Amino acid sequence: KAIQDIDEQISHTEQLLKSLRHARVDTELQRQDAQSLLHPIRSLPNELLAQIFSNCTHGWEKHDAWWTVDSLNYSVTPWTLTRVCSRWRALALAMPELWTYI
Repeated sequence: KAIQDIDEQISHTEQLLKSLRHARVDTELQRQDAQSLLHPIRSLPNELLAQIFSNCTHGWEKHDAWWTVDSLNYSVTPWTLTRVCSRWRALALAMPELWTYI
């Protein structure tokens, strides 16, 4: 009987440990979400972000004829800027100078 009781306690403790590990993962994900909301880049004014965005594409017009921007490659600027968050998307889409060489 004593061994059976101990085995039951071990089983209960393992289930509790599993539950605590899941709770820890959930808590860590919530912490990361909250931390991203407080990131300093979120407090930059649109005018400064627009200047940064503009600098991302600055110089494309000076490239040699053999090099062209692949307008359908969504992994390059300005496409990548539109995929960060809704604020960045709206700002990038409202900047015609980003799309001049697409």
